[in-house]
Amino acid sequence: MSDLLFWGALAFSLSVRFVFAFPVNAVLVHFGVKEGMKNPAEMGQSGGQAQAAD
Repeated sequence: MSDLLFWGALAFSLSVRFVFAFPVNAVLVHFGVKEGMKNPAEMGQSGGQAQAAD
């Protein structure tokens, strides 16, 4: 019973987190407070390793 309660609570909490976090992240990206995800190939990275910023 406790396993079912644990996994049910985990699934519920992750679902609630997604519902609230996704719109907040979208607004932050829209207003430039946060950077969105970018394609590493377009960012000039080679070999999948991040380059140090100057």
